[in-house]
Amino acid sequence: MTDRTSDSNNWASAAQPPRHTWSRNALPAPAGRDRPPSWPQPSRPAPLPQPGAETPASAEPSSAPPGYSSRQQALPTKAVAPAAPPAPAVPPAPTAGGTQQSQIARPTPAQPLAGRSGCATVALIALFGAALLLLAIGGLLVGYAAIARDLPMPDELQERVSRFASTRIYDRHGGLINEVGDPDYGRRTVVPLDQISEYVKQATVATEDPNFYRHPGVDPIGIARAIYYALRERDLSGPGGSTITQQLVKLTFLTPEKTISRKIKEAILAAEISRRYSKDTILQIYLNEIHYGNLAYGIEAAAEMYFDKRARDLTLAEATLLAGLPQAPAYYDPYAHLWNADGAAGRAKRRQGIVLSSMVREGLITPAQADAAWNEPLRLKPLRQTYTSKHPHFAQYARNQVENAFGPELMAKGGLRIYTSLDPRIQALAEEEVQKQVRALAGQGATNAAVVVVRPQTGEVLAMVGSADFYSTTISGQINMALAPRQPGSALKPFTFLATFELPAAAPEADDPRKGQISAIEPPGYWTPATAIMDIRTEFPDGANPPYAPTNYDEKEHGLVSVRSALANSYNIPAVKALQHVGLERFKSLMARVGVTTLNRPDYGLSLTLGGGEVSLLELTGAYAALANGGLRSALSPIACVTDAEGRLIWRENMAEAVVECATAAKTSGAVRPLVTPAPVQAALNPQHVYLITSILADAKAREPMFGPAADLRLDDRPSAVKTGTSNDYRDAWTIGYTPDLAVGAWVGNADYKPMQKIAGARGAAPIWRNVLGRSLQGTAGRPFAEPPGIQRLNVCADSGALPSEACPAQRQEVFAAGQGPLPARYDLNQRVWVDRVTGRLATEYTPADRIEERALKLFPPKYRAWAEAHGYPQLAAEAPAYAFPPELKLISPPDGGQVLGMARIMGKVRLPEPLIWRVEYGVGPAPIGWGVLGGPNRGNLDGKLADWDTVQTVERHNVLDYSVRLAAYDPANLDYPVAVSNVAYVTAVNPTATPTATPTASPTPTSTPTRTATASPGPSATLRASPTATASASASATASPTGTAPPQGTASPSAQPPTGTPTPRNTATPTRVIGASPTATAAASATPTDARPAGGSP
Repeated sequence: MTDRTSDSNNWASAAQPPRHTWSRNALPAPAGRDRPPSWPQPSRPAPLPQPGAETPASAEPSSAPPGYSSRQQALPTKAVAPAAPPAPAVPPAPTAGGTQQSQIARPTPAQPLAGRSGCATVALIALFGAALLLLAIGGLLVGYAAIARDLPMPDELQERVSRFASTRIYDRHGGLINEVGDPDYGRRTVVPLDQISEYVKQATVATEDPNFYRHPGVDPIGIARAIYYALRERDLSGPGGSTITQQLVKLTFLTPEKTISRKIKEAILAAEISRRYSKDTILQIYLNEIHYGNLAYGIEAAAEMYFDKRARDLTLAEATLLAGLPQAPAYYDPYAHLWNADGAAGRAKRRQGIVLSSMVREGLITPAQADAAWNEPLRLKPLRQTYTSKHPHFAQYARNQVENAFGPELMAKGGLRIYTSLDPRIQALAEEEVQKQVRALAGQGATNAAVVVVRPQTGEVLAMVGSADFYSTTISGQINMALAPRQPGSALKPFTFLATFELPAAAPEADDPRKGQISAIEPPGYWTPATAIMDIRTEFPDGANPPYAPTNYDEKEHGLVSVRSALANSYNIPAVKALQHVGLERFKSLMARVGVTTLNRPDYGLSLTLGGGEVSLLELTGAYAALANGGLRSALSPIACVTDAEGRLIWRENMAEAVVECATAAKTSGAVRPLVTPAPVQAALNPQHVYLITSILADAKAREPMFGPAADLRLDDRPSAVKTGTSNDYRDAWTIGYTPDLAVGAWVGNADYKPMQKIAGARGAAPIWRNVLGRSLQGTAGRPFAEPPGIQRLNVCADSGALPSEACPAQRQEVFAAGQGPLPARYDLNQRVWVDRVTGRLATEYTPADRIEERALKLFPPKYRAWAEAHGYPQLAAEAPAYAFPPELKLISPPDGGQVLGMARIMGKVRLPEPLIWRVEYGVGPAPIGWGVLGGPNRGNLDGKLADWDTVQTVERHNVLDYSVRLAAYDPANLDYPVAVSNVAYVTAVNPTATPTATPTASPTPTSTPTRTATASPGPSATLRASPTATASASASATASPTGTAPPQGTASPSAQPPTGTPTPRNTATPTRVIGASPTATAAASATPTDARPAGGSP
């Protein structure tokens, strides 16, 4: 055996640099090219000898193989360039005599205990314990021998390392689309250890196995951790704790299954190999065998593939990049994942940071060297097309799936046969449509496109085009845009509204909806396609930030719209309201149920429904496929089946029966269960809710206000459902849709996030969607979307979405899920209500009967009444507030039909609740159109004289003898309209000193005796009063002031304040007040006569 004792065999003889505490802390990975580096926390910290400390001979591990010194077992440390490399290590011959015999020490016999009893008992116990110990050790040796007897000989290591079998990838019809690791193309050049850069050896050991030069082939702590995890979690896919020697065993001796027995065999073989071969020999074989991706096997081939140089010439930056690849070569592929399009560090670059951090932690390099390596530009050699792949993005996607399941080594060398779900006809036409549309958009800022085709029932990916040109560096063609997370714009809206369908019913409300407290607009609880939403400017609170105020794509407001209209036309404001109604967490949970895995940040806002998060085209198309499948989600997969080199089935998916080779392999394998089986189909969504969403997305008529006829959003020969999406600044254009048979998603944009020239989803991606879907289904019979049991169709009021009330002007039919029908008719916006025509408010139990009339109105909830008023929907003022008891007003004197003379006394009774006030009022003639004040305003109750009326002054002022007198109660907040009025007395003034003009009546011939004339009672029309404040006295105005000073009670008014104008009694039609109009608005005339008695309407 080659003895590794000279200093020249160490990686470095120089003193180890001091450790740096910063390397042990978890720091964020560098985010971009211009940011200073910080290294991620290494995944497997391992203790090392302190820098510069000598390791005493007594500290050597007892488990070290014979013949190894302390220098051999200590990890070499080096922070500077290495000395001259040693001669190539030669694999040793196996040790003669086979396995070394274990030396078991005999126990020392127990000495008699002089002078004490029970000596014999103690001796027997000691002997029994020693026997048990010997028995246990013997059992372990027998078990070891039994397992070792069936293991391959460690001496076969050199023979096994050269085995190589390529993996082939086929389409669903058996056509070869890709070959991985074929000997004619795959590269491997074996080199001795001294021809490999010291940086490569240091980086590999520090990253993969820091204790490599210390342990006997297995890491006991790692093995214990792996066994504990397997027993506790009952999962063999957890951490393995494998050393470099164990990894070499897996590559060369054992099958890839993950079982406890295989791990035990692996540990035994690793220990035997470590005993028979030197550490340098093991490391040399490992570095020549491991796969570095892109068909490069061994470090020499990798150095040539990526950097066009020899392995011995690799720099620290290059070595650390390559040392991080073997864990997952395709995942860390530097050609695709060195830097992201936005300038952030990609997977491969971040992996390099982990390797550098491990080296700093182990004292192999200094932080300054790590910084320099991180900042060193990595000049990758241009990727050559070393194999012919018809559909490279799909082939790479399928390869990654298998590699994730079985590991990169079996994928590259295991001779697997991968039969995929790819349909070559659909794939070819998809590539053609992508290229055609990119050419059509040339000059408009769009350089790339992607498309995915999925079968909803099985989840099989029939086609995937990741870019317009895989080999174009100008458009970053090797980035698979079907897998890259991007902002989807409005393409998430169907799931937002579907989430509102899933809400439970709202608790019953006690308020009368006619009072405006409850409305069909944005009701609590679940929504339906008929639910009404206000599409008007709305500000949503956003914490410490300014309020969020979304706008629609067309920069317009559309007023009252239904959920059907809002989703079909992709209105933004209603979608944000829907997300607010549902809640972010409920929405994110729904998206996870349909297979979207990227919406997992905690800081999303309401803009998420408009594309504020990022999803991949593949996952979002899979979510729409769940809609196409009635809410059942089948996991997406490009694999039909996989067989090993012997033809045994090791992976089977749902669509395997459709592939001849898979069906044959299933018969050959018999009862042997594949290692990978299909994921169960999940009932992700309520099929009735899905049907409602599909009915909207398939409603071409409903989307016409925004999209017009939109030929690219429908198929001519069959029903289809579709939704578009456009991200901010036109960086992404999406169209995703489905029929019952296929789901297709299309994306157009640029890999580097550059904005396009106003290319929206309907214009950029829709042509790809329509042509790919239509051509894929060509020659097949179209079929409608299946209607699940429980769907009901009901007529609703067209604008409110509630069941039609008697006042509903128009109806339409809508679909509903079982148990989630429209709101009852009492919630309809359109209602016939009883209104106090004097106050313009809803009538109450206190409203006099002669002031109540029925009107048909649209009653909007309070927060939308201003908008309704401004858009031609008159609204009722709020109902008069409830009082402790009904107002009581009674005019006793003068009596109705009586006469007044001189200073007339006004007698009556007033009993009012707080905060009402009262006045004594008069008007000219039997049907006044204005009222003056004789007394008040006053507060409180009074029974007796209310005021004195100087009738002489009044007659002189108006030159009229006929008058009306009343009591009126007012709310101080509104002195224009009385809350209640008393009986009205029609009286005649008798004043011999005056010569008044006779009061005209409705009769064309004046009469000498004033009598009540059957005149109509004018309503509170502004046409009949010059000013809404003309009837209010100065004291009344003062009472209404904010100071709230109470007026004097029972104040007499010797001189009456005159009513506005000089009214003449006449038999006029009753004007009907326009509800919600200002007091100066022109009233609409109503020909309905009222009682002859003046009703006391306010001016």
